[in-house]
Amino acid sequence: MKISHLALVLTLAFSPLLSANTMEEAKPLFSCKTKSNKILELHKQDNTIIYKFGKINSPPELELKKTSDEVQIVIGSASGSELTNSISFVNGEYTYTVISSVNKVADVQEPKYGILVKKNSNYLTYISCISASVEGSLLDLE
Repeated sequence: MKISHLALVLTLAFSPLLSANTMEEAKPLFSCKTKSNKILELHKQDNTIIYKFGKINSPPELELKKTSDEVQIVIGSASGSELTNSISFVNGEYTYTVISSVNKVADVQEPKYGILVKKNSNYLTYISCISASVEGSLLDLE
């Protein structure tokens, strides 16, 4: 009886520590690093898609949480020789579009990844991802 009582006490005492590990943030559905040593991560929790961008091993410089209805997801869009998948997040007058694209007529099809940033629908910049750093797929967000 004393052993089972001790086991129960130990379980109750350490349960917050055990549950802390399960509460850690899940691995992103999509992530990539940029040449400027920053990281982009996309997470999905229930009906919420989370965009995080910032320096590696630091709090995000920008974090957007949107429901699936608040983002625009485009899968398999063909334009000229490009085939693209994208997800767009609107934040006030800014739009952040995470894009994966491939030249479907190229001899070697190497996907390109990046973030297109617009302000009031006007192009501001495109931040390329390092292809070798890409993990996951935008297809997993659908």
